[in-house]
Amino acid sequence: MEYGCFSEDQPGVLFENITFEQLNKKYGDGVDGHFTPPTCAGRDKTAIIIPFRERHRNLTILLNNLIPVLRNRNKDFTIFVIEQDLDTTFNKALLMNAGFKEALKQDYFTCFIFHDVDYIPETSNVPYECLLNRSYHLPSAVSVFNYTVRYKFAGGVLTMPPHLFQAINGFSNLYFGWGFEDNDMYRRYFLVLGLMNTTLGISV
Repeated sequence: MEYGCFSEDQPGVLFENITFEQLNKKYGDGVDGHFTPPTCAGRDKTAIIIPFRERHRNLTILLNNLIPVLRNRNKDFTIFVIEQDLDTTFNKALLMNAGFKEALKQDYFTCFIFHDVDYIPETSNVPYECLLNRSYHLPSAVSVFNYTVRYKFAGGVLTMPPHLFQAINGFSNLYFGWGFEDNDMYRRYFLVLGLMNTTLGISV
């Protein structure tokens, strides 16, 4: 599995400029960010939570790469873009917590994927799922870090079943600005549930 951290020289990634209107036309059989496989039932109902603020091109490029990966894997998924509108310092963790709560008001999702807007899947074999009802840190290695595997980190893309997210009380709302909420998530996960699974042997 390979991820690019928004660098426009990544092979296999669509970096074309595309508008939201063009995305709607291209993937028009999805309804309001939701897609259900027409011929087979997916094992999970998956919610993709994307915290967002003023990075529109990043978002359209992510969606243009992410949606085909999810559809090719016959995922039953709904994408939630959680935007911070207040004129305050960005709080990514707060947005992800809000996205989790809002998603559960719409449906009972069996798998949540918290996805940074600038992490782009480079191949179609990314396991966007909560395998064995467990949590996984998908981008254990990223292009911007020369695909070096990073441990004790839970940033970028994180999968988690809802009962595990509730068991660790979600993300901390205390971190404003960029960074450290991911480290905090890893530590609270470790303290309550033990070691987090990573996609070792698969670059991101």
